[in-house]
Amino acid sequence: MADENAKNAAVEAAKEETVDVPADKTKTVIMSLIILSVLVMLLTPAVTFLVVRTMMPTNQESAPEDSSKSNVQEISIEPFRTNIAGTQGMRYSQITVVFEVSDGNMLKYFQKKSAECPEGMLNRIRARITGIISDKTLSGLLSKDAQTSLANEIKTTLNADLFDNKKEMSGQINEVYFPSFLVQ
Repeated sequence: MADENAKNAAVEAAKEETVDVPADKTKTVIMSLIILSVLVMLLTPAVTFLVVRTMMPTNQESAPEDSSKSNVQEISIEPFRTNIAGTQGMRYSQITVVFEVSDGNMLKYFQKKSAECPEGMLNRIRARITGIISDKTLSGLLSKDAQTSLANEIKTTLNADLFDNKKEMSGQINEVYFPSFLVQ
């Protein structure tokens, strides 16, 4: 029993020896933990952003310089509305054409001819494209490969016309795109 009394006395002594921390010190510790938590929450996204940004390749590093594509430009002209061959004017197409040219200096050929732009061939280009599209039948515009063959025909025809009329011209039409291709 003496052992039990000694144990109880030791437990009582331990309870009495609890350290009383002043209330001011407890508040300081809690405030420090709160401030530290807020700083961690704010700095984590910023540090993550900086790490990811440094790991991502820049455009200059990822794409080597290709001198043949350095001056490539896209030229868009107004949509074409033409009747479809073989429909007696009952069906028509509305097609928007965009050209990818190898030289930005070719832009002057896609403008109307005027005193400011004597090289302008826009009306001639539009007439050639209108002729090509209006010669197509309904099945010729709606078939599986119709847009690809039409784009190739326009590209070949216009490159030949441009080079025949402008011997000193640099560049050519690389691609022909149809952002809008409507047949009604």
